[in-house]
Amino acid sequence: MNKIRNWLLVFVSLSILGLGSLAALTWVVDPFFQYHKPLEKFPYLVDNQMNMNPGLAKNMDYDSILLGSSMTVSFNTDWFYEYMGLETQKLSYNGAFPRDQSNIMDIVFRGKGR
Repeated sequence: MNKIRNWLLVFVSLSILGLGSLAALTWVVDPFFQYHKPLEKFPYLVDNQMNMNPGLAKNMDYDSILLGSSMTVSFNTDWFYEYMGLETQKLSYNGAFPRDQSNIMDIVFRGKGR
């Protein structure tokens, strides 16, 4: 009985340690930018607009946004800085529905009121 108890204790401890390590790694790397800005010099794959845009809206520094469907994906935000002096954050959605854009605007307005 004592052998089973020790094995179970080791198993539970290693499971908690492993899950805690994965949670810490996810928080540090933050692939969807939900907790902080992207890490410098880390190779993020930006291809999941539905999950990444809310984090970008909450955590990035900007004074204007470019919101739209797939038509706005190819816009370069440097153009806005070059011609108008605006630090623009692009929050485009491929195949966007009006509700998606309304949700992201709610996040933008809440975030800028901090």
